[in-house]
Amino acid sequence: MATLRFFEMLAAACSAVVALPAAATSSVAPASSFLSTTAAGSCPTSRIAYVHVPKAAGVSLFAAFDGTDVPVCNHGTKLSGMGLGHPDQFCQCSKCGARSQVAIAEQTHAWMKHHLFDEQGWGSCAVWAALVREPQAWFYSAVGQWCAGLGGQQHHPACETIDGRFGNVTMLRAWGFFRAKGRFDVAQGHRPGHVKYYFQAPNLQSVMLGGVLDEPDHLVCDLPQRARLLGAMRGLVGGAPPLAADAHANEAHWDRIDEWRAAVPWADVEEFYREDQRLWERVSGAPGGCVLAATRSRLAEVVQMGRLDRATSSV
Repeated sequence: MATLRFFEMLAAACSAVVALPAAATSSVAPASSFLSTTAAGSCPTSRIAYVHVPKAAGVSLFAAFDGTDVPVCNHGTKLSGMGLGHPDQFCQCSKCGARSQVAIAEQTHAWMKHHLFDEQGWGSCAVWAALVREPQAWFYSAVGQWCAGLGGQQHHPACETIDGRFGNVTMLRAWGFFRAKGRFDVAQGHRPGHVKYYFQAPNLQSVMLGGVLDEPDHLVCDLPQRARLLGAMRGLVGGAPPLAADAHANEAHWDRIDEWRAAVPWADVEEFYREDQRLWERVSGAPGGCVLAATRSRLAEVVQMGRLDRATSSV
């Protein structure tokens, strides 16, 4: 019943905005509005540019597309050893982005704009999509993955004890946490002794999304609404079989994360995630836990038709 109510809310939001005069839809609506802009979609099909925020179900998105005939390209996410698809199913965006219908990139909005739209001719028929996560949960999940070894550098001092204790936030900053403002260097994070890009800059989720919420066509959801986002993506790509809303991957657990959290409590690091907190509150507080804008794409039509997976996310 909750899911049905969600469809009704989305349909009502779409209908209400469609009925407004054109002048009334020319500006972005307040953050509390689910559908910020809409117009008759001029794109019969849409590509999807998905900003993969790490530790926000991005790898499980590849798992959801596994076995479908949707051409998907990948940038920045290591998929080897995860048993996903055949070797060529998820090609590198630098090589096959021009022919891909979906691009999943562990990079910034600006990077994707340049490499997909400017260099590979994606044009205007694209919907931007992303999942965001509550910052405190994101931070400790990211630390746990990194220190468990999936992100490499599990022997970094930040993941080890000194005289039986983990370092505090002052030591984290000395090791390179939260130093870069508004940017990060993925390659640097792979070098011995360096901090993974997750932690180089404050507000990583906001840095990665950049201007996504200013794009004329976008769908950004809170992590627990993953099934709804997947359903909308299914409707946009057209003809794909149902995507597996309960697909999970990359679920590493570090058995010392509780000790680490005690040494670095959220009160000591939350100042570095205030913009992410505002972003997450905007998205999670919107009706249905998603913020949507549809101008050229069929996204409004997809929403009105209720073409969203009726599974509930297990995240």
